[in-house]
Amino acid sequence: LLATHSRVENDSLDHMSWRIGPSGFEMRLDREVPARLKAAAPGFVAELLGKAGLELEASAWAIHPGGRKIVDEVQAALSLTDSQILASREILNACGNMSSATILFVLDRELRRASKRPVTALGFGPGLTMEGAVFSRP
Repeated sequence: LLATHSRVENDSLDHMSWRIGPSGFEMRLDREVPARLKAAAPGFVAELLGKAGLELEASAWAIHPGGRKIVDEVQAALSLTDSQILASREILNACGNMSSATILFVLDRELRRASKRPVTALGFGPGLTMEGAVFSRP
């Protein structure tokens, strides 16, 4: 593990939330979440990669695919290519959003690729929380 970083976005408490309902967890996701992530991602990632001593281009990527629009907006915000986020798209297409566990499937897919680049993982959660970690490859 090369670096981690966490942030809760200001004025975002109602943008994403989980409540326990009669059939389990009920998620609320505001329509503004993709746009908020697009606006916040560049600064957040700059801080994360700065801790790891890496440039954006030096990393492979594992973005939690909370939905196609979230992946699209984070990709655009960071100017990532389709090949850089292939693992996120593959897991989203094959499995959908499996909640928190999804990022582990994306990381597994990315770490199996024949690459020596470190992997930057990004996840998003209630509050609107942003979490990031940079991993070296085994």
